[in-house]
Amino acid sequence: MKQKLLQLAKKYKFISGSLYAVYRLRSLLYSALFLVCRIFPIEENKIVCCNLSGKGYGDNPKYILEEINRQQLDYKIYWLINEAPDMPLPEGVHWVPNKIFSSAYHLSTAKIWIDTHNKKIGVLKRKGQYFIQTWHGNYGVKKIALDENATWPLVSRKTYSYNTKLADIMISNSKMTTSIYRNAFGYNGEVLECGSPRNDIFFEDTSPYREKITSFLSIEAKKIALYAPTYRDSQRTDCYQLDFKKTQKALETRFGGDWIFLIRMHPKAISGIEKIPIDSTYILNVTNYPFIQELLAASDVLISDYSSCMLDYAETGRPCFLYASDLEKYDMERGFYWDITSLPFPFAQNNEELAENIQVFDESGYVQKLSALFAEVGLCDNGNACRQVVKYIKNISH
Repeated sequence: MKQKLLQLAKKYKFISGSLYAVYRLRSLLYSALFLVCRIFPIEENKIVCCNLSGKGYGDNPKYILEEINRQQLDYKIYWLINEAPDMPLPEGVHWVPNKIFSSAYHLSTAKIWIDTHNKKIGVLKRKGQYFIQTWHGNYGVKKIALDENATWPLVSRKTYSYNTKLADIMISNSKMTTSIYRNAFGYNGEVLECGSPRNDIFFEDTSPYREKITSFLSIEAKKIALYAPTYRDSQRTDCYQLDFKKTQKALETRFGGDWIFLIRMHPKAISGIEKIPIDSTYILNVTNYPFIQELLAASDVLISDYSSCMLDYAETGRPCFLYASDLEKYDMERGFYWDITSLPFPFAQNNEELAENIQVFDESGYVQKLSALFAEVGLCDNGNACRQVVKYIKNISH
């Protein structure tokens, strides 16, 4: 399999290089636009945010801005989104079309940028501006960026290299996350190890989120199992064949109560929902619900595969189970930072194993393993991340 991947990499090397040449030309035009926009002054209290490359409002920037609002700070906040949002943004947050002209103007005139992803090559930062890179995941299971296998696209490699120089600070929730930034991104700049802003909610009373989700879905207050698998680079979908009836019975046997499933597919694996027998009586599709942290906070159990959401959810102390039928194939394609079977989360490669893992779940042993994991990675999440990031923002903007 590895040899096949290397052959494909060689086959498409010329194509990748040609695409990069086109991308580079576009980037030069983008840079020229940024230079023109320098005729406008930087606004000292202006913040421009972006998430998922413009796909919507959410993730770490959302929670940082909520803290800014809680403190009633005087900032003008703009959010780059590709299309008009289908839900109202919070008071004081203004939607900006994530188009070449509008994004160049607003980024050129903002004191601070906050983003979960890399900026495009061609974006130019001015003296006196700050780029806070929050990223969109923490220490995880699957390898990312430069740690991935040889077929990683040339454009992506160049983009990461460009952004290591563009970012002023990265937000980290652990020593291991910081190490991944250094190795996978080649980042040598400042890191604020304050925790992940989006995980602050796990240190609050989570019952309001449960009430919000059940009200949003118009469901009774049953126990909730969230199924949130990640995507495959190959876009295959045969890996999402969870036996919901068997799993539901195992959950009822081990934990009691009536259970429903909420299905949250990764944005890059939307087609995978076709493999899941949606049944409004006990299986609901919440893929379009924008805030996965709220779904995690509302759930009694998480079932995932290789998604880093398992490590966010672990901070609730609630049971998490892993189900993945393609372990060896995924390891060949992507690679892991961990021996996944050594993590605290019981791992199954088929539905029978998953049901068995649920039925024999040892809560006390699980909690001990979580504590050992948090110590090993140097976890620093404690519910104070948003306040720490806002403190940094206040220091650089006044």
